Amino acid sequence: MKAKAFGYAKKRLSEEGLLAMSEVSFVASPAELKRIAAFLVKCAEDMERHGPKFGHNHLSAEKDLHPWSKDSVDVIVARGD
Repeated sequence: MKAKAFGYAKKRLSEEGLLAMSEVSFVASPAELKRIAAFLVKCAEDMERHGPKFGHNHLSAEKDLHPWSKDSVDVIVARGD
């Protein structure tokens, strides 16, 4: 399956099309959801370890979390504080 994400825009943030979302829905297999969950945990641990030096991570770049389909949605985590 190819993981997908859908959502409802709350506000347009940039000319390039970046949106603040009021809701996000993942349509994915159990294996893909587990990979997303493992990626989120890894990002939280990286944030704790690196503090303000943590910039952002892409799920599609995480080679140790099994292959991610190029047709699947990319999940990006950025520091929020």
